[in-house]
Amino acid sequence: MITLHEILKIRRDELNLSLRDAAKLIGISHSYLSTLEKGIDPRNGAPVKPTPETLKRISIAYDAHYDFFMRLAGYYEIEGLDDDFLIENNEKDVEKILERIKYILMEADDLTLSGEPISKEALESIVDALSYGVSQAKKINKKFKSRKDTNELRL
Repeated sequence: MITLHEILKIRRDELNLSLRDAAKLIGISHSYLSTLEKGIDPRNGAPVKPTPETLKRISIAYDAHYDFFMRLAGYYEIEGLDDDFLIENNEKDVEKILERIKYILMEADDLTLSGEPISKEALESIVDALSYGVSQAKKINKKFKSRKDTNELRL
């Protein structure tokens, strides 16, 4: 699993920010950002765990999901969410994968959307959109498959 300090460095590099520029954007010292990116406090060798407020500032500055940083920092977990939470036992069926995602979303507590608590109605809207997307994809896939079958018969 990728660590918080690794993702901080990767994201800063993606944004083409120097350590000092990124720290200024976040509102922390460049030495503290350097420590966060290393993951170890040089004074005592202990792992570094930024506060939720610091993670919120980073998520805003880096245009990334706050929940993702909170999870990486170990503040909370969504049960069943791990490195391969989407595909279990070599699952390849998109519909089954989406069903698992919908289950995780509906069973998780304290989810947020863009850093704000998400309402039950908004979460249900997301789940409904996933269901609609699956039904549309089935229709498209069926049309594409029938066209492909027709073309193969012509050859």
